[in-house]
Formats: sequence, C-alpha cells, structure tokens
Amino acid sequence: MDYFCIVFDMDGVLFDSERIYARAWREAGQTFGLADLEASINACIGRNSADIRAFVADKYGPALPVDTFIAEIRAAFKKIADAEGLPLKPGVFELLDWLKGTNAKLALATSTGEKTAVEKLSAAGLLPYFTVLVTGDMVLHGKPAPDIYRLACEKLGVPPDVCYAVEDSPNGVLSAHAAGLKTLLVPDVITPTAEIFSLAFKAFPSLFDVKAFLRASADG
Repeated sequence: MDYFCIVFDMDGVLFDSERIYARAWREAGQTFGLADLEASINACIGRNSADIRAFVADKYGPALPVDTFIAEIRAAFKKIADAEGLPLKPGVFELLDWLKGTNAKLALATSTGEKTAVEKLSAAGLLPYFTVLVTGDMVLHGKPAPDIYRLACEKLGVPPDVCYAVEDSPNGVLSAHAAGLKTLLVPDVITPTAEIFSLAFKAFPSLFDVKAFLRASADG
C-alpha cells in the first residue's frame, strides 16, 4: 500500500479539550457534592455518552440525578469553551496538511456524538480532512471496546492491521489495539501505565513527532 490509512481520536489528540472537560466535571461535581472526582474524570476520558452515564450511575448510585449531572457537565464545558475558545493541539494542521499531500485516507473515531463532533470540527476547519467520521453514538459499545475503530476501518475499506490510530488516552489505546490497529500514542492529561505503553506501536511527545515518524516511514 503506497498511502497511509490513519484513524484519529478527537478530544485530547486534535483538540486540547480534556482539561476543559475536567474543569467542567469539577464544577458540576461541586454543585452536586461529589467526591473522588479525579478518578471518575480519568475513567471516563475516551468513553461515549452511554458508557459515561452507566459509569456515573454505578459509581454514585441512585441518589444522584445522572441526566441532570451530565447536562451540568455539558453546560459547564460550553460556558468555558465559549468564553476561552477550544484550543487545538500543537501540530494539528502541520500533520493533517502533510498527510493530505500524501493522499492518505483519514478517518475520525471519537466518542463524542455526531452533532457535537461535526460542530467542533467545522468550527476549527478540520472537517474537510476526514473522509470518514465515526462517532460514539454510532456504536453500541464505546472505547475501550474495539467497535468504533473496527467501524472506522470498515468505512475506510481497509483492514485494521494496515491502519494507524492516533490516540491519547488509555481507553483509546485499548480500543484501537483490540481492533488490530497500530496505535501511535501521544499522551495528554493521563500518564500512561507501562501496560498502555506496551500496547502502543509507538509513543510520541507531540503531533510534530508523529509527522516526523510518518515522513521517515514514507521515505524509508
């Protein structure tokens, strides 16, 4: 195959948004008097809405109005993002523009719902780079299950073992690895364990380094 097939995660890979999500969780958690929020925040990074809802319901029990709590998180996130903007991770356009020049086949596999994902990508000018968009509401089981990456490869029309995944979170790495992709790990807010590093094909400090690796692979 003379072109790259790459499936990108969105939050924490393209957008520097996980820190905003964490702030939103803390604001909502304070409103509802919840404890042990940091562990919950980390556990939910990379999961889709249905899995987050199930996690919160199991973690905090029937006394918590789960839908109201999640709505509060979303409202807090929107308030922060509207006021401060939604920053991109360094190197996003440099990597995507270079890949576009190589005729790479690019997909997105995000746990975010389709409507929100399209809005975020469109506002940032990123949507045209991706020929395939798979979102958390398109699969029954979100990350760390492999469903979302398998569907992305199916829509790209290529087998998983010829695809790279670009991920930042443990749940994302587990998902991509289980689906059979070669995972390029760019850690964000969670420091990966030795196990997560071992499941990644390669790990990099930034998207600039991912570009350098892919360029060297193309030249080699």
